[in-house]
Amino acid sequence: MFKFFVATFAVLSVIAYSSAMPQQQAAAAASSSGSSNPDASATVVTSSFSDDAAGNFAYNYEISNQIKFDTKGSPKQITDADGKQQQGEIQQGSYSFVAPDGQTYTVEWIADENGFQPKGAHIPTIPPPAASA
Repeated sequence: MFKFFVATFAVLSVIAYSSAMPQQQAAAAASSSGSSNPDASATVVTSSFSDDAAGNFAYNYEISNQIKFDTKGSPKQITDADGKQQQGEIQQGSYSFVAPDGQTYTVEWIADENGFQPKGAHIPTIPPPAASA
């Protein structure tokens, strides 16, 4: 399960890094590819990162194309499938973006020993089981 947390963090970090690419790199990429995508020239409006010696961290950023992302995490002792205690991590956060239809979509999420758990008004949920007769 710990590998899942690491993989989740790695994927989110790559998304964060690629979305926060400096304006010069984005403009160069857009001009060299002939892209007319307005997101290609998006710039970082705000960003922050903090961490401490105990392993707690928080970071967030906002991009000029209205993408926002924030997360915080901390170490957590977890019990693996064999009943052994291991050092894990819990993360939670949210991200939002404006879709081509003009609507802002927001996803709040948590990643812990139960996996990645996203929630959002636009994300379908599993219906409750039918009552047995």
